[in-house]
Amino acid sequence: MFDRKLINLNPGLIKIAFPFRGNPQEELALKLSPKAADLDLLSHQRGLPNDVLCYRFWLRDRMKMQDLGENYSGAFMGSNLRDEHIERVEGRVVFLNDSFSEKGNIAELLIPSNLPYTGFFTIRDELYDVLKAEGFNTDKSRWDDYKKWEAEKLSAFK
Repeated sequence: MFDRKLINLNPGLIKIAFPFRGNPQEELALKLSPKAADLDLLSHQRGLPNDVLCYRFWLRDRMKMQDLGENYSGAFMGSNLRDEHIERVEGRVVFLNDSFSEKGNIAELLIPSNLPYTGFFTIRDELYDVLKAEGFNTDKSRWDDYKKWEAEKLSAFK
């Protein structure tokens, strides 16, 4: 059975707030559209819990390789957002409990880069489109630009 606590949350950026080693943390994540979520599910028979892509590690690695003048097409790595982690939801802010950042959940393989049906590229393009619509240009910006933009976005997020 798939995790379903966020089934009624519309696609787009969400804010996740969670404790990590006793310190409060926040980051943006992407609630996938049904189209992208279905591609993910069909492609590797696992699917993302709650159709939420924690993309920050992947974007960081991609942008750092871009800074070196190299292309990056590695798999999405990050945390899984399971029902058991969700403490409460307020608007588009998802508050998580301690179990979210327990060992083993921080850098799991979320989406392999060799999905059939070009699923990986569909999900990547959806992420880029959402970030662009929210005011961040993934093609021309650097990782430090993203960290600044994300901090501003998180402080204004509701």
